[in-house]
Amino acid sequence: MDEDDLDDIINPREKQRIFLVAADYQEDVTSACAWLREYEIDISCFRLRPYKIGDQYVLQRERLIPPQELDDFMVDTKLHLAKNTGGRGGITRAKSVKPVRMTWGLGDEQIVLDVRSWTAFLETCVSKGLGMGLPIGKLPMKKRTANGEYHDLGEEYVRTIYIEASQLYIDCNASAELIKKWVAAIRGELGKPAGFITVETADGERIEL
Repeated sequence: MDEDDLDDIINPREKQRIFLVAADYQEDVTSACAWLREYEIDISCFRLRPYKIGDQYVLQRERLIPPQELDDFMVDTKLHLAKNTGGRGGITRAKSVKPVRMTWGLGDEQIVLDVRSWTAFLETCVSKGLGMGLPIGKLPMKKRTANGEYHDLGEEYVRTIYIEASQLYIDCNASAELIKKWVAAIRGELGKPAGFITVETADGERIEL
């Protein structure tokens, strides 16, 4: 058995699954798990809480990651020089800001749409890209079609978006940064220039993709 054989057998992205179980989690833990999922490591966080009802004990299970919106757990990490620390760096973290609207197209053909989450932004861009003739196989995220043509998307512990017009399920367990990379890849596959897709966040930032 050589290294290539080991890579095929022990593949953390395809062969391994990680489950964390605890009564609660610190923000650093959920942030690390969100980061790992961004890089396609199959990790899930579950919160277990026992309750006593009469003479019986009931165990409540809640899945935190992947959640409804993975970006709710993803924090942006920025390194800065802290004052009066002799030049040593400090780390500040802030939650990602949600989008409020997006534009699709350029010039007179530009369309402005309201989007209230990064998931909604991704769904809109995928739907419009497919509507313009983008082949399903060119989508950068994992996907599964109803007829089984593409089936690289797992059945369990994965939140998906269903694109009804194409009968397609796509992975949406991603941070804002990964979603922006996916959308930029879609724009590139359509042969459109940078700036063809823009998104504006709640704090007024305008991002061209």
